[in-house]
Amino acid sequence: MTFELVEQSTDNCTGKPPPRAGEQKNPPARSGRFFKMENSWYCVTREGAIRGPYNSQIQAKSAMQALINLMIAQKWSRLHHL
Repeated sequence: MTFELVEQSTDNCTGKPPPRAGEQKNPPARSGRFFKMENSWYCVTREGAIRGPYNSQIQAKSAMQALINLMIAQKWSRLHHL
């Protein structure tokens, strides 16, 4: 069984992830959310749930983005109906 963790992009000078919009210059440590096991790709949610398998990293990233969009829409819907 092979396992490959995909790291988040980093700043070439410091080796740290770049700050997100609105963050200070020293962002917290972040771990990769995507990994490959055998020939399948998986993603990990903030809550620690593993989603997959997917045929490619692109599909895993697309599925994660779809989940994020759904969660944002549900939160907006709940707030809108208060």
